[in-house]
Amino acid sequence: MLYFEKADLEEAAKNLYAAMHRLDKLKLDAIIIEKLPNTGLGKSINDRLERASKK
Repeated sequence: MLYFEKADLEEAAKNLYAAMHRLDKLKLDAIIIEKLPNTGLGKSINDRLERASKK
């Protein structure tokens, strides 16, 4: 199991959300993302990814 520092996950979340916005503008057919460990901020990021995948 991987463990991440809180600051690492916060930075990852910022970068991920920015990348998702850039990719969304490209009108791609699919975006493949590996989920983060489902604890703490990782759980929130995974939830956001799951909701975004249903649009």
